[in-house]
Amino acid sequence: MAISDSRFEHNGDCPRFCGHGAYAGRIAHLSIANSLFADHNVGHHIKSRALVLVIIGNRIMDGASGTARYAINLPERGTATIRNNYIEKGPLSDNVKALIAIGEEENPENPSRFTKIEDNVFQNNASARTYFIWHRGSHAVDAQNNFFGGPGVGYRGGREPKR
Repeated sequence: MAISDSRFEHNGDCPRFCGHGAYAGRIAHLSIANSLFADHNVGHHIKSRALVLVIIGNRIMDGASGTARYAINLPERGTATIRNNYIEKGPLSDNVKALIAIGEEENPENPSRFTKIEDNVFQNNASARTYFIWHRGSHAVDAQNNFFGGPGVGYRGGREPKR
């Protein structure tokens, strides 16, 4: 499946319906390119259980009024390339823990060969510190040449720390 040159804005009228901007179940391949995800409510901008995911050249933004949880959520990991995107968490985000979350529901039926996250611009406009990339799975993540703006930690591996 391919999504290209598209706009996903204002994903629902909460609490009646707040879906994700784009959601892929267990499909073989999902490619998202040159698209805008903006001002979503509560759900994630992009959530994918695809075996292979490619996200290149997008703008993924909460903006001033969006309340999205994660910009990108890969709960079952999969093989992913995330490159040349602008990814922003806004001041009203429903979940300030991370911009990209990977592997919280590791599924052996969805094996990952790699996750490559490179050449992205991350911006946290929430007042709380965040993990720009939070990898909770067991496979390797290659994160390089990313720019991180605002309060937070560029990369964190492992489960949530106890407070």
